[in-house]
Amino acid sequence: MDPRDMSYSVVVFPLLKTSQPVCLGPLTFRSTDDLDGLSEDQAASVTEITRMLFALGDQRVKQASYAIADREKVNTPAGLDELGDIEAVVAYLYASPRHEFNDLFLAPEHASITVLTPNRVAAGLVRLSCNVIDVTQPADLEPSATGFVDGYDGVLGLRHHFWVTSGSRVYGTTPHPILNHSQDLASDVEQARRARADYRFLLDLLTEGERGGDIGRRVFTAVRWFNRTNSDHRGESESFICLSVALETLLRVPHGAKKDRFVDSIALLLGRVPRLEDWATQFYDARSRAVHEGTVGHAAFVPKSTPRKQERATTYQSLLAYGREVFQLCLGTVLTGASLASQADLATKLIANSERFEAVCRKLDDDSLPIADRLAQLGPLARAIKRYRHVADSGLTEDMMLGACRRAARITLESAGDIGERLRNALTALAEGSRKDSHFEQLDALRALLDELGGLPDRTVAGVTYPVITLMQVTWHYVFQHYFSIRRRGDADVDTGTSVG
Repeated sequence: MDPRDMSYSVVVFPLLKTSQPVCLGPLTFRSTDDLDGLSEDQAASVTEITRMLFALGDQRVKQASYAIADREKVNTPAGLDELGDIEAVVAYLYASPRHEFNDLFLAPEHASITVLTPNRVAAGLVRLSCNVIDVTQPADLEPSATGFVDGYDGVLGLRHHFWVTSGSRVYGTTPHPILNHSQDLASDVEQARRARADYRFLLDLLTEGERGGDIGRRVFTAVRWFNRTNSDHRGESESFICLSVALETLLRVPHGAKKDRFVDSIALLLGRVPRLEDWATQFYDARSRAVHEGTVGHAAFVPKSTPRKQERATTYQSLLAYGREVFQLCLGTVLTGASLASQADLATKLIANSERFEAVCRKLDDDSLPIADRLAQLGPLARAIKRYRHVADSGLTEDMMLGACRRAARITLESAGDIGERLRNALTALAEGSRKDSHFEQLDALRALLDELGGLPDRTVAGVTYPVITLMQVTWHYVFQHYFSIRRRGDADVDTGTSVG
C-alpha cells in the first residue's frame, strides 16, 4: 500500500515505557510491544519505528510508548499544539523536583514526543552524501525513478522536522538519556492523579473541550515555560528567565507591572507564609539581573537579614529550587480555584439572560456558518436560558425574545425536511412576523406554534430541534402573563419593547 494513502501517524514517547495502556487527552498510549487491535499496516509501522529508536550510540530502546493518531489532524498546527500540551503535562509530572537537592526525576527532554507519518520521502533527505563516512553497512535504498523511497515524515520534539526510512536511527533530544528502571507511564500517571491536585487537574484539562478555554491556555503556556526552566539545554540565567515567565503567565502579572505586583500575587495565592515574600523579592531581583545583565550573580536564598554590614550574609538553598516548588504550589491553587468556579458554574451565572438572547440572534444571523452549525451552537445558550429563567433581568424585553424566536423559526424552516403542513404554517406565521405587527399578533403566533408542538408525539421527528423548542418555551414563560393581559383588555397594539425583568 502506498504510504501516502495511510490514514494514520504514530505518536511516540521514545524514552518512556509503559506497562499498560494510558489515556492522555484524546490519545491512548501503549507499549511498543503491544500491537493488539492494530491493522496490518499500523502494526508494521509500529514495529518498523520501534527498530529505529536508539537511546545512546548503537544501543536501541527496548520498549517505548506509542499512540495511533489521525494523520490529517495531528499534522496541523492545532494538532501539534494539542500534542504539545500532552508533552508538557507528562514532562511536568516527571519533573518532580527534589527541592532539597535542587534536581529533577527526569528532565523534560525525556518526555519529548516524536511524530512519524508514513510517506514517500526523498532519498537525499534520508541519507546524507556530503562530508560523511558510513561506519556501518547501510541498508540498501531503492529509490523510485524520481528519487523517493517509502519512509516517514518525522517531527522530533514537536519542533525539528526530519525524514527516515527502514534502517534509520532516531535519537532523542538529550545527548545522554536516563532510562529509569521504575519509570512506567501508566502507573506514574495514575499515581500522580491520586497524589496531587495540580497533577489531577492538569490531566483532566487535556480532555476538556477546547482544552479548558482561557484558563487552560494560560495554564498550559505556563507549564511549558516551567518545563523549559528544567531543560538540560538551559543555563542558570536562562532558567531564571523561563521560570519568571512561567510564574508571570500563571499569575497574570500585568505588562510593565513592578516587582511589588509579582510578590503580592504569590502571597495572595499561597498566603502570608513567613519569608515567602523575601524569597519572591530576591527571586525577582535575580530575574532582573538575568534579563538586564545576562547573569543572575548571587542565586542563593538569604533566609535572614544580616545584623551588621561587616557580617557575611547567610545563604541557603538555590532561589531556583524554591521557585520550582512555588510554581507548583501556585499552579495547584489556580487549578483548584478554577475547578471550584467551574463546579459552581460561576462563569455562566455571571451572564444575564438578556445577553444570551442577544447571542442567540447573532449566532442565528451568522451566514458564514452552515445552518446545522448555527442550530448546534444554540443548544448551550438555550439550556442556560432555561436554567436561569427565574433570575430577574432588567435588560430583557419582549421584543428581544420574540426576535430570537422569529430567527429560530426561520432557520428551522430552512433546515427542516418533511414536516407536517400545520406545523409548517405555525412556524411560518412566527418567522414572517416583524416588529411592525401588533404585539398581540406576535405573541399569538408563538402561542399557536407551542400549541402545535405540544400536540406532536415526537418533537424531534417533527423537524424542530430541542434547543429551538426550549427557546420558545422559555420565551413563553416570560411573556404569557402579558399575552393574556392583552387578550383580556382586547388591546392588540402594545409597545413591543416592554421590559419583562
